This record gives sequence, C-alpha cells and structure tokens, in this order.
Amino acid sequence: PTLDQFQKRVLRAGERGVLRTAGALLDKVQDLLRLRREVANRINDWANRARSARVYQPSRHTRYTTALEGIVPSDFLRTLRAEQLRHKPRFLQALALRIDRAEHSPLKDDKKAERLRTPEARLAEMARFANPGPACLACQQEYLELLEEFRVSLFAPELGTAQPVSEQRLAHKWQEVENICRRVE
Repeated sequence: PTLDQFQKRVLRAGERGVLRTAGALLDKVQDLLRLRREVANRINDWANRARSARVYQPSRHTRYTTALEGIVPSDFLRTLRAEQLRHKPRFLQALALRIDRAEHSPLKDDKKAERLRTPEARLAEMARFANPGPACLACQQEYLELLEEFRVSLFAPELGTAQPVSEQRLAHKWQEVENICRRVE
C-alpha cells in the first residue's frame, strides 16, 4: 500500500482495536487453512479410492491439485491481501463438490471441464506480459476471480456466484486484460 493507505489502515485498526482486527483476520486464515486441508485430504482420498478401483487418472489428479493451489496457494499469506480471502471458502467448497460429483460421473465432469480449457489457457498467457503495472495486475486479478466464479457456476451452482459470470464475460474480461497490459508494455 501507499504511505497514505497504510496510515489510514493503521488509524482504522486503532479505532476498531488492533487485537480485534487482527483476531478476526487470524480466525479467517485459520478457517481457510482448515478448509484447504479438508479439500487436500478429499483429493488424496479420491486418488486412493481411484487407484484401488484401477480408475485413477493422473490428469484429473493434476487438475484438482492445480485448482486447489490456484484457490489458496501455499504461499497465500505473502501473495494475497486480506480482502481477497472473502470468497476463497466458497471456491474451496465448490472444488470439494466437484471432486465428489466427478467420482460418480467422470464424463459429466470432463464435459464441464472442457468449457474451462480456453479460459485456463489464458492464465499461461498472463506470464508473457513483462513488468505488468498496477492496472494490469489489478485487471489480471479480476480475471482470476471471475474464472473462479465461473468454476463455481459450472461445478457447484447451488453455492451461487458473487457476480454474474459466463464464458462471454470471461472473454470480455480477457480482452480488457490484454488491452490494459499491452498499453502498459
């Protein structure tokens, strides 16, 4: 944050009470870590059952672990801001539901996953933007959040989305990412 933003946050924390503010954030982090562990265990349980039933698919296992790492990276305490944690539990719940449902209907899961191929391929394209500026990074973050919402809408629609999402909206947001990030370069 800028010096002004930092000072405002310190002032707000002082008004609310530093311990209360920090305690609430710590509770969120602990809940998120617990849920992340539960989903990681669910992935491992699925893999063990699939191996014993001789239906294990390494590509599916990779998709699940990559999705988990995308939602809550192992270094999230250094890479995510506190406000970015708000929707992470719902994203993790959606992944857990996807794993459960895919075990019973893998073909249906594959069909839904096919709709993610293009939006996910764009994630690799983000790396080609050399030295992205703040506007570019903010737009990329918006794209990532929209992609997670799209996953929720595909695999766990009953959880609801925080904003309207579709393949067209994702394509439009990607165009915005390219326009902003190219302008910066």
